[in-house]
Amino acid sequence: NVHPDPFGSQFKILKAAVKKVVDGSIAVEGDVSAQLRFGTMRLSRAQRNRIRNGYVWFDWFSVPQIASRETHGEDEHEFADDTCLCVKSIPSYVEKCQVFVALVPRLLHADRG
Repeated sequence: NVHPDPFGSQFKILKAAVKKVVDGSIAVEGDVSAQLRFGTMRLSRAQRNRIRNGYVWFDWFSVPQIASRETHGEDEHEFADDTCLCVKSIPSYVEKCQVFVALVPRLLHADRG
């Protein structure tokens, strides 16, 4: 299977996590150094509203997926080059964002179980 989330499992977890952050029902954990300095944080209503009204950049639907692309006579090398440029631009997105979340749920691989 070439789709990165064929059953929508990751996307369902993302939606549930964002909903819980926005409604304040879960705390937000920073990276290890932030946790040591500040502990677990509760976001203010204003911070949660910024997230509610914000944008989501999710890697597999924001970057073209070479493996799942059907060819229609386009130059595959050009497409691969464009995809490489997209991947190289990821640090720019991270640098510009006010909130960065690494969503890494424990899920079984769709093909390998």
